[in-house]
Amino acid sequence: MKDKTMDHRSFDPRLAVDPPHASYDGLPWRCRICGALLGVAQGGQLHVKYKDAEVWVVGTCRRTCRRCGERNEVTVGVSTGREDA
Repeated sequence: MKDKTMDHRSFDPRLAVDPPHASYDGLPWRCRICGALLGVAQGGQLHVKYKDAEVWVVGTCRRTCRRCGERNEVTVGVSTGREDA
């Protein structure tokens, strides 16, 4: 049986965890199973939109894929607490 987490469409759930040290404007968040677009990271926030509902998230976002029903999770704009010299 194929491991779903290793699918070529998988998405790193740590998307943009360190905004001061990463550039990720326009980075898509996709379902780890079917690849459907769930949101887009922009300016340290995750933009999630469906029809008239629109939210901007900083922190952890969980979303069920409308296409396949898979539950997905991503964290955006949260400092890792590490210090870079």
